[in-house]
Amino acid sequence: MNEETSLYNEMQPIKQSSKYQMLNGNQEEEYDYPNLNNHSSYMKIAIKYKLPPDFKSVFNISKLGNSYGFCPDINGDPLILIGPQWHFFIITFLISTIIYIFIYRSYINSSEIVIIKYMSWPLYIIWTILFFYISLINPGYPKTNLESIRGSKQMSYCDKCELWNKPKSNTYHCNICDICIEGHKLHCFITGHCIGYKNKKYFYWFIFNTVIFLFYFSAIYYLNKKTKNK
Repeated sequence: MNEETSLYNEMQPIKQSSKYQMLNGNQEEEYDYPNLNNHSSYMKIAIKYKLPPDFKSVFNISKLGNSYGFCPDINGDPLILIGPQWHFFIITFLISTIIYIFIYRSYINSSEIVIIKYMSWPLYIIWTILFFYISLINPGYPKTNLESIRGSKQMSYCDKCELWNKPKSNTYHCNICDICIEGHKLHCFITGHCIGYKNKKYFYWFIFNTVIFLFYFSAIYYLNKKTKNK
């Protein structure tokens, strides 16, 4: 934890954050669940996968530190989160797309090996999906259920967020995003926000896919160069 955190003191009153309302306890009362048709097909799916309780709530926007949350789930946590460095995300995507189109038209499209020629599109589509996913998904801004961890000696408190964090959750306050990240790994500027426990697995797959792409482009360049020298 960072220097703004302190261990839980049993004599200290427990309170939730007054700054980030989306992180305050259970948000079910906000959606008035007793009046919802819990037997509908959508509600069964929404409860199972923590989707927005109704279509109107998809457009609810919350300010979390320097980021903006969209599409709150069944518990009120934003499923989509636009980080403070969103412009780097857009620039990275545009530059990578331009590079791919240039390489495709210059080298891949002229290749005589069919399997190599048509491998580029699936690789690029997978790369794009992973990049958008890790850039837009909520990386793990904590929403502590205080009752379930009351009395734990491992709880820590962030003065900036005014939020108690779960024991052994590796929660860290990112100064760029200006909010705590549960399972924090790093702040990735090309995605616009942090890598936390919710998107770290896809971040590793994104790195792996990028390495495969680099080997693929290197092989294309080598084969084309070898063909021209014949």
